[in-house]
Amino acid sequence: MFRRPSYRKRSLLAMGFAFIGQSTAVLVINNYGPTLYKALGYGTKDQLALQCGWITVGIISNFVGAALMDRIGRRPLMLFGISGCCVALILEAAMVATYAEAGTNKVGLGVGVAAFYIFLAIYGVGIDAAGVVFYGELFPNHVRAKGLCLSMATIAITDLVYLQATATAFANIGWKFYLVSMPLRRKLAADMFVVGFYSHHRPWRNRHVLRSARNERNSPGGNGEDLWRH
Repeated sequence: MFRRPSYRKRSLLAMGFAFIGQSTAVLVINNYGPTLYKALGYGTKDQLALQCGWITVGIISNFVGAALMDRIGRRPLMLFGISGCCVALILEAAMVATYAEAGTNKVGLGVGVAAFYIFLAIYGVGIDAAGVVFYGELFPNHVRAKGLCLSMATIAITDLVYLQATATAFANIGWKFYLVSMPLRRKLAADMFVVGFYSHHRPWRNRHVLRSARNERNSPGGNGEDLWRH
């Protein structure tokens, strides 16, 4: 997967977006949800209810993303996912930094909860649904299984690192840990990966087929009709 240049580019692209997607801190919010709601001043019952609601939003947003994927395209949804998650985390960090310690401003604390919900809705539509399809479409059929394995392994390793560091990070820097997941460089990296190398309408393998057909049809005596039909 790394010795052939075309496969290497695809592998780096898939692994890069897998890392970027998990760097939004989605699994941190999922696993530490009750702790995060507690920091916003909610009791045990409310923590469990809010966590159940949060997971429900993820289910619905994945269905929405699947419905929109072929209409809008993978690239716009993926860029929307990365950008929207950054905005939602900025809002969350601001609410926690301003209102969590005092715990008296119910509106501010409610906005903090809403930011978590907005975050997952955007993640489900733009990164979870479109991203998983992207990992498969990026590779030709005969190496697709290997490419998906690389992508899933990258997701697992990235989540492992973040989850191991989260407890220590929240204990020492508190809400500032959200800032780890929102730097501009991740947005720029997403632009480079998704805009620079991925087609709006077709996966790479189809682009190469169509390019070969175009060259064949335009060559002297060439006839690319069979390829165009394919």
